[in-house]
Amino acid sequence: MRKKNKAITIYVTEADYAFIHTKAERCGKSLTAYLTACGLGKQIIVVDGIEKLIGQTKRVGQHLNSISALANSGKIQTAYLDKATEQLAEINQGINNILERRRWLNGDNSLHQSSQITD
Repeated sequence: MRKKNKAITIYVTEADYAFIHTKAERCGKSLTAYLTACGLGKQIIVVDGIEKLIGQTKRVGQHLNSISALANSGKIQTAYLDKATEQLAEINQGINNILERRRWLNGDNSLHQSSQITD
């Protein structure tokens, strides 16, 4: 049996439909998931460029795991982490740039406030 077994039918203008559909696509959600999240008052936050930073973070983590495995097996005694430190600094700068852009686009100077999708 399906978990979601209740249907809600609504009628909107063509313009509203296009607007809602565009917002759902921008969030990477289906129309159902997007409207359900909005209806339940959940925050939907879209962060452009985050995929690249996630990939970079994963690569740094993999490198650190490799270094850790080599150190634990006794194959290396000293690890120079200058490159990893440099990569983490670049990732951190990228995250700060994204947050800064988001704050100025939203007219928000607060670092901790997140925004809810509005019309």
